[in-house]
Amino acid sequence: MCGKTFVIITAGLLTATTALHASEDDSKEESKLPEVLVTDTEGNITWQPTAGGLNKYKIVLPRPGISQAIKYQDTSELFYLSEVFENSFVNSPSPKHWVDLSLTPASSSVKLHWPISDIFSAKIQLNYGDWAKLSYSISGSMITSATPYRYNNVGLSLGDQNELTVNGSILNIGETSEQFYAASISDIHSSRYSASYGQRNWNALGDINAAWAIGRAGGVGFASFQLERDINQILGFVRLTTKSGTSPQLDLGMRYNLSGAKNSNWRVLVSSNEDGYSALDGPSLGAHRRVNLSTLWRPIVTIDALTSAVPSELVSDKLAIN
Repeated sequence: MCGKTFVIITAGLLTATTALHASEDDSKEESKLPEVLVTDTEGNITWQPTAGGLNKYKIVLPRPGISQAIKYQDTSELFYLSEVFENSFVNSPSPKHWVDLSLTPASSSVKLHWPISDIFSAKIQLNYGDWAKLSYSISGSMITSATPYRYNNVGLSLGDQNELTVNGSILNIGETSEQFYAASISDIHSSRYSASYGQRNWNALGDINAAWAIGRAGGVGFASFQLERDINQILGFVRLTTKSGTSPQLDLGMRYNLSGAKNSNWRVLVSSNEDGYSALDGPSLGAHRRVNLSTLWRPIVTIDALTSAVPSELVSDKLAIN
């Protein structure tokens, strides 16, 4: 019965999130990507890529380059003509929210996040698991400190489970790796305290990332090592975990990132791991590496998006650069 209730409530939540932005999307039908491509009075376009609900870079596309791209139907050279500005991490200024759906043998959850300001975001979460059946929580989080290379976040969750969390990530010099941490305290007696710390090295083995984490959860110490590979929008991983007094455990998982959906961005995690959250499952700064800007560019800055974002006179042959 609880399982059916969870499905029904989840479906209702997702339907409600669609309705939240339906009128907004209808009013902006003529503009393909109004949230990320903004035109200034001089005809330049600003693009602020968002990943994991965070912004770091601001890219200014110059007017002459836009004209060339539209004239020749090619945006590749426009990327190299653009100016890149690096800012501190902030929550996405986009009105779009993002949804995390997690499915594991022990528990499943759906989380709806949306930004409130540059540092604040809110979240509604539904959980279904053996330890608590169906539960809910409403929470808020705040970026407590941020630079172009690191951010720290604190959150407070209230509901069937009350929890205080802190987490953060640091991009190392050269952006070849990141360090991350996560800690929480809750009123669930079986796993009241948890803390973990680790590091991820991108392209450590060709196209494969290597990551590790150590920590304590549910009163038990653990160490995990993970190999992962990102193919398009799918991240697959293999994780080996050892705990105090138990045999090593091998887990398989997949995270699917569906960005640019009409009303929201989705992240779906399916994993055989039964131990729940650790720092390995937390936010990664991988998409904020400068080397990944061109990858983010291709699906966003298209000819259709440019044509929709710029004034009509900029598209005319009279203003195009020969």
